[in-house]
Amino acid sequence: MKKGEAFLGIIFVSFSALFGALGYGLYQSGRSSVGASQWPIIVCTIIFFGSIVVIVNAFRVKESKSNLQLSHEEKRVFISIFLLIMYFISVVFIGFFVSSLAMLYTFIYYFGKFKWYVNFVFSLAITSITYFVFSYLLKVSFQFGVLF
Repeated sequence: MKKGEAFLGIIFVSFSALFGALGYGLYQSGRSSVGASQWPIIVCTIIFFGSIVVIVNAFRVKESKSNLQLSHEEKRVFISIFLLIMYFISVVFIGFFVSSLAMLYTFIYYFGKFKWYVNFVFSLAITSITYFVFSYLLKVSFQFGVLF
């Protein structure tokens, strides 16, 4: 049994059940289209069943006594998850535009290895386009955080 995989599977089952239940409280459109409440429920259902598969596989496979060293790819995944968690926290306190600009610059730098000005131009363009589409075309408010 791989205890870490079983533990993460239980955490994801719990979160998917919680957020799936919270999805029922959202606005439901008519029966013919997928609305605001159906998307979270669909995603949570997929995560729920995927986590059940992970839990079952964790109990079926015997744990090998291998070295606990992480590979380069695994380290990159953990760093990416940490950066995304920091991004979600910073969006609430700092604001969407500045946090997204910093997050995109960091990811492009980390994964792309371009020059600093190319990183900045692409992160500025992507953040600006996203802000414009959501603010002006879709009328979604970004009224949170201290900065823009």
